[in-house]
Amino acid sequence: MNNFKNLSRGVLGADETLYKLKKEELLRKISVRDEQISSLLNVMESFQTFVK
Repeated sequence: MNNFKNLSRGVLGADETLYKLKKEELLRKISVRDEQISSLLNVMESFQTFVK
């Protein structure tokens, strides 16, 4: 029974670690996307002032 407790604790720990890694990966992707969008907006604003 003790082995089962250790095993389940290990599995839960692995799940939690995987969840944290996925969350960090998603947050990183979101921040990269935000940078891309703001860069695109800057280009559009520059183009608008150029056209005027």
